[in-house]
Amino acid sequence: YALTFGLTAVSLGAGAAIACYRSSRQGKGFWNGFGEYIHDNWAQEAAITSALYIVSIGISLTKYAIANAVSKSGNSKAFNEAIEISKNAAIERAKTLKSLTGKKPTMTAAALDIKTGQIYFGDSGVVSENINVILIEQMPKTSMTNWAVANCAEFNAVNNALNAGARINNLVVTTVRVKTLAMERMCANCSISLKGVLFTVSG
Repeated sequence: YALTFGLTAVSLGAGAAIACYRSSRQGKGFWNGFGEYIHDNWAQEAAITSALYIVSIGISLTKYAIANAVSKSGNSKAFNEAIEISKNAAIERAKTLKSLTGKKPTMTAAALDIKTGQIYFGDSGVVSENINVILIEQMPKTSMTNWAVANCAEFNAVNNALNAGARINNLVVTTVRVKTLAMERMCANCSISLKGVLFTVSG
């Protein structure tokens, strides 16, 4: 903005100097020419200055809006990519488990830490002997389902992530049924136990 006013002032000054020189040559006097030029041109120059100032503001606001939109777009894209990574990881693990012989877990889950990119897995049917203190404080005292509170795949995936140093609000969690490879919603227990998770991908 200062540059805009500065250039306009230079333009006005240069014009006045030329007018003064011409006035002197014509015998009207230096200052007489200066006064006439300023009187005749100040309004025009002021209008030009105002227009340039408004344009400068418009350009600045446009640049800010574009940068802000790009930033939001970038964040949204990264978040969507995190969801896809979590989904694909859980589905691929379910495929692997499904191909194995013998007893298979009903569910498997993947918890993606969006800050590190690390993926933590968990299977149903297993109750950890090292449940993280965050989950201990949040989990229901009595199960709201027909299975143990800490039995779920997503519970175990998040527990493994927390025990490895991840923050619960950085985790994107996907649970998949091994037999059908379909994504599943959290049960009533996990909806309470895993409170604070960034995002859960469900079918």
